[in-house]
Amino acid sequence: MRQSVEDIRQLALLLGSSLDSTVIHEDFGQVVVRLEARELAEAQIRQLRDMASTIDGRGGNGSAAHVSFDGLSKRVYYLAPAGTDLGGFSNALKEAGIRLHAPR
Repeated sequence: MRQSVEDIRQLALLLGSSLDSTVIHEDFGQVVVRLEARELAEAQIRQLRDMASTIDGRGGNGSAAHVSFDGLSKRVYYLAPAGTDLGGFSNALKEAGIRLHAPR
Protein backbone atom coordinates (compact mmCIF):
# COMPACT_ATOMS: atom_id res chain seq x y z
CA MET A 1 0.00 0.00 0.00
CA ARG A 2 2.95 2.30 0.64
CA GLN A 3 3.82 2.36 -3.07
CA SER A 4 0.21 3.20 -3.99
CA VAL A 5 0.15 6.12 -1.55
CA GLU A 6 3.43 7.38 -3.03
CA ASP A 7 1.99 7.02 -6.55
CA ILE A 8 -1.03 9.17 -5.64
CA ARG A 9 1.20 11.71 -3.90
CA GLN A 10 3.38 11.98 -7.01
CA LEU A 11 0.36 12.34 -9.31
CA ALA A 12 -1.04 15.09 -7.07
CA LEU A 13 2.32 16.89 -7.04
CA LEU A 14 2.50 16.68 -10.82
CA LEU A 15 -0.93 18.29 -11.17
CA GLY A 16 0.12 20.95 -8.66
CA SER A 17 -2.13 23.98 -8.30
CA SER A 18 -4.38 22.79 -11.12
CA LEU A 19 -5.54 19.84 -8.95
CA ASP A 20 -9.24 20.44 -8.30
CA SER A 21 -10.22 17.32 -6.36
CA THR A 22 -9.11 13.87 -5.29
CA VAL A 23 -11.88 11.31 -4.79
CA ILE A 24 -11.57 7.70 -3.63
CA HIS A 25 -14.34 5.17 -4.15
CA GLU A 26 -14.92 1.50 -4.82
CA ASP A 27 -16.21 0.34 -8.19
CA PHE A 28 -17.09 -3.35 -8.59
CA GLY A 29 -14.69 -4.28 -5.79
CA GLN A 30 -11.83 -2.20 -7.24
CA VAL A 31 -10.52 0.80 -5.30
CA VAL A 32 -10.28 3.81 -7.63
CA VAL A 33 -8.74 7.21 -6.94
CA ARG A 34 -9.83 9.96 -9.33
CA LEU A 35 -7.76 13.12 -9.56
CA GLU A 36 -9.40 16.02 -11.41
CA ALA A 37 -7.56 19.07 -12.72
CA ARG A 38 -8.89 22.48 -13.71
CA GLU A 39 -6.46 22.71 -16.60
CA LEU A 40 -3.48 20.79 -17.94
CA ALA A 41 -0.47 22.06 -19.82
CA GLU A 42 1.06 19.95 -22.59
CA ALA A 43 4.11 19.30 -20.40
CA GLN A 44 1.87 17.97 -17.62
CA ILE A 45 0.08 15.68 -20.06
CA ARG A 46 3.41 14.24 -21.24
CA GLN A 47 4.55 13.74 -17.65
CA LEU A 48 1.25 12.07 -16.73
CA ARG A 49 1.61 9.65 -19.63
CA ASP A 50 5.19 8.86 -18.61
CA MET A 51 4.18 8.31 -14.99
CA ALA A 52 1.22 6.14 -16.02
CA SER A 53 3.56 4.04 -18.16
CA THR A 54 5.95 3.61 -15.23
CA ILE A 55 3.19 2.60 -12.82
CA ASP A 56 1.56 0.25 -15.33
CA GLY A 57 4.94 -1.29 -16.14
CA ARG A 58 5.60 -2.37 -12.56
CA GLY A 59 3.27 -5.32 -12.50
CA GLY A 60 2.95 -8.16 -14.90
CA ASN A 61 -0.30 -9.46 -13.49
CA GLY A 62 -3.85 -8.32 -12.87
CA SER A 63 -3.15 -7.47 -9.23
CA ALA A 64 -0.89 -4.50 -10.07
CA ALA A 65 -1.91 -0.84 -10.01
CA HIS A 66 -3.08 0.76 -13.24
CA VAL A 67 -3.38 4.40 -14.32
CA SER A 68 -5.60 5.77 -17.04
CA PHE A 69 -5.81 9.35 -18.18
CA ASP A 70 -8.67 11.21 -19.86
CA GLY A 71 -7.30 14.43 -21.34
CA LEU A 72 -10.70 15.82 -22.35
CA SER A 73 -12.19 15.67 -18.87
CA LYS A 74 -8.78 16.34 -17.26
CA ARG A 75 -9.10 13.28 -15.04
CA VAL A 76 -6.53 10.75 -13.91
CA TYR A 77 -7.80 7.39 -12.66
CA TYR A 78 -5.60 5.30 -10.39
CA LEU A 79 -6.83 1.74 -9.94
CA ALA A 80 -5.24 0.38 -6.79
CA PRO A 81 -3.82 -3.15 -6.77
CA ALA A 82 -6.38 -5.94 -6.38
CA GLY A 83 -7.29 -6.63 -2.78
CA THR A 84 -6.68 -3.06 -1.58
CA ASP A 85 -8.91 -2.17 1.37
CA LEU A 86 -10.86 1.04 0.72
CA GLY A 87 -10.90 2.22 4.34
CA GLY A 88 -7.25 1.42 4.97
CA PHE A 89 -6.14 3.05 1.73
CA SER A 90 -8.27 6.13 2.39
CA ASN A 91 -6.74 6.50 5.87
CA ALA A 92 -3.21 6.02 4.50
CA LEU A 93 -3.80 8.76 1.92
CA LYS A 94 -5.09 11.13 4.60
CA GLU A 95 -2.09 10.37 6.82
CA ALA A 96 0.16 11.21 3.85
CA GLY A 97 -1.47 14.65 3.66
CA ILE A 98 -3.65 14.00 0.63
CA ARG A 99 -6.94 15.85 0.90
CA LEU A 100 -9.86 13.70 -0.23
CA HIS A 101 -13.16 15.09 -1.50
CA ALA A 102 -16.64 13.59 -1.46
CA PRO A 103 -17.65 11.87 -4.72
CA ARG A 104 -19.78 14.02 -7.05
